Amino acid sequence: MPWEKQFDIEETLDKAMRAFWAKGYEATSLETLVADMGIKRGSIYATYGDKRSLFIESLRRYEEKYRKEFLRALARNRSPREAISLVFNEAVDAALSDDSRSGCFLVNTALEARVA
Repeated sequence: MPWEKQFDIEETLDKAMRAFWAKGYEATSLETLVADMGIKRGSIYATYGDKRSLFIESLRRYEEKYRKEFLRALARNRSPREAISLVFNEAVDAALSDDSRSGCFLVNTALEARVA
C-alpha cells in the first residue's frame, strides 16, 4: 500500500516554481528545492520525478496560473486595438509592481536555455 502524502502537491509545486523562477534551472540545486518546498528529497523524487521533470511541471504550473488566465482575460470581448493596449499596459504594470524584478518565468527560461 503506497504511503499517503503528508503535503499538498499543488502547494509544493508552487514553491518549486518560485524557486526555479527566482534562480533559474541550473542555479537551483536539489538542496534548495528541499529547503524551499519543505519536503524531503525522496518525496520530491517519488512525487515529481527528477529535477528536470519537476522543472517542466513548474513551467506547466506557471502556464496554468499566469499565462492562461491572462490570455482568457485578453480574449474577453475586446477589439484588437484594446487587446494590444492591454498587453502592453499589463506588462508595464507587472514590471513596475514586481519588487523582486523576477520577470516572466517562460522568458527567463528561454534566455537561460539560449545561454547554456
